[in-house]
Amino acid sequence: MKKSFSLIVFAFSGLVAMAQGINFVDLDYSQVVEQAKEEDKLIFVDVFADWCKPCLRMDAEVFPDSTLGAYFNDNFVSYKADVKYSTGNMLAKKYGVSSYPHFLFIDTKGNLVYKSRGYKSADELIEDAKVAADPSFYNKYQLYERKFNAGNRDKQMLGEFIELGHKRYGKVDPEVFKAYFDELDLMDKQEERHIIRIAKYVPYADGRAYDIAKDYFLRIKTDTTHKDLSMIRDNLQEAVERSLKKHCKAGKDEMLDDLLIKKEELLFEVYPEDTLENIKKVELSRLHFHECAKDLEAYKEGTQAFVDAFLWDDERFHRDTTVKKSIQQAMIDMEDAAVLAGFAKKYVKFYEDKDPLWKAESWIRQAIKWDDQPEYHATWAYITDALGDKREAVDIARRALEKARSTKDPYAKDLESVLMTIVDGQRPKGINQK
Repeated sequence: MKKSFSLIVFAFSGLVAMAQGINFVDLDYSQVVEQAKEEDKLIFVDVFADWCKPCLRMDAEVFPDSTLGAYFNDNFVSYKADVKYSTGNMLAKKYGVSSYPHFLFIDTKGNLVYKSRGYKSADELIEDAKVAADPSFYNKYQLYERKFNAGNRDKQMLGEFIELGHKRYGKVDPEVFKAYFDELDLMDKQEERHIIRIAKYVPYADGRAYDIAKDYFLRIKTDTTHKDLSMIRDNLQEAVERSLKKHCKAGKDEMLDDLLIKKEELLFEVYPEDTLENIKKVELSRLHFHECAKDLEAYKEGTQAFVDAFLWDDERFHRDTTVKKSIQQAMIDMEDAAVLAGFAKKYVKFYEDKDPLWKAESWIRQAIKWDDQPEYHATWAYITDALGDKREAVDIARRALEKARSTKDPYAKDLESVLMTIVDGQRPKGINQK
């Protein structure tokens, strides 16, 4: 009888192990490396943030998959790296992680073998893992890297090198792409296979490549059956956003208007009926540029002009909020409230003068009228405190906290922190002005 019971327990334990999904080891990273050496495996790292919704979905929907777990537990030592802690932050910086989730496949010498990002199904993650575990893929990439560094500029090799680099790192080396593009003659640049590759990697390219990809997009934009249509559209938009980000970080605004014209032209090609929304998106990009460049005077003038032009609608401002809203109106109110609240939150970080803070106070009050969110009350409390009325700021934060607790809103913990920050005489950290 004892023997039978033991067999049942053993069998049950085996079933649990099979169904457990990926086994993420609870070790220091140095111990993870040692275990991988002992087992002769690659290391799989899930770089995540606790506020990241796709990361939470991976934990809930994908990592527990038994088939995924069986493959990964046999072939990798798996480790979860939270970016809010030192190890996760170190790995993110070392391997160029800027979005979450990011999946790293690393050898025991610290070399990045392969990486991918974003929400993945179990099958997609297994496909990534198979590429990472294939030594011929890694060896071929190293071979092409040596050839490129030695001066080889064969366009077929460069094209394959770009593809391998994208598979391995999730991005393209701009120097490799430039070399590939420069090797293409006029006839090559009219061939669809080359155009598709240019469009696929246009976010890493210069203006000439963008023009080729855009011209091709304009030719195929009405062909909804074209398998690459959405990819090319999304890549053109990403190319403009990358350029805006690159120039703002360098503090160069001479290209701003040209880039915004590109963005506007593309938006009207993709969404020709959304005139007002397209213009708003362009102007918001202008504001993001000024913020990124730390040109806070331009940001202040721009935000106030944006609110006056697009949000401060008298009819809606004076509308009786007790009237039942249509779903469409409620959505517009929520979107506008989020923009107003975002501006107000940044004002209390960026400015100390009373005039912009009074503007911010009126904006956050209106945002609350349109969409009563607890985080908006937190911003209101900070602004009120910055204007010199600490008692009222504490009351605003306390009332919001009591309401959040009564409704069991998870933001209650944040409001507790807001209340303590105001009581302690602190203020949200800002950025240095230009």
